[in-house]
Amino acid sequence: MTEEEAFKQLAVEALAGFGWTLTVADMPDIESVSAVFNRIVPWWNGLDQFTRDLISDFDLADGLWHAGWFYEWPGMYTLVSGNPFGRFNDTMNDVFLSLRNAHDRAPDYAAQHAVGTLQDDPAIQPDQGN
Repeated sequence: MTEEEAFKQLAVEALAGFGWTLTVADMPDIESVSAVFNRIVPWWNGLDQFTRDLISDFDLADGLWHAGWFYEWPGMYTLVSGNPFGRFNDTMNDVFLSLRNAHDRAPDYAAQHAVGTLQDDPAIQPDQGN
C-alpha cells in the first residue's frame, strides 16, 4: 500500500467518524486536498472576527463552489454543504482535522499494510544458513 492509498483510506475512515460517507475512490490525492484548503483557509483567516461571526452560520458551500474553490475536490462541497456541524468554521475544522490525522498516520499505516507475495515474506523463508 502506498502512502497516498493509506491517506485516502484513513481519510475516509476519519470522515466517517463524523458521519460523512465517502469511498476511497471519492478521495482525491493530498495535493488536491491541499489546493482546496490553501484557498479557503487564508481567505477565512483574513476576515475580521466580526465578519466571520456574521457569516459563520450561513451555508457558504454554494459561493465557494461557484468561485471554483472546490475544483480539485468537488466532493468537498458535499462535506460542507449545510454546515452539518452548525457553523462553517466548525465544519471546516472537523474536515481539516480528519484529513490532517489521516495525513500524519499514512506513512506508518502504509508500512504496516505493505503488500507483497507470501513467498517474499522473510518471516516464512527457510533458514538458508544451516
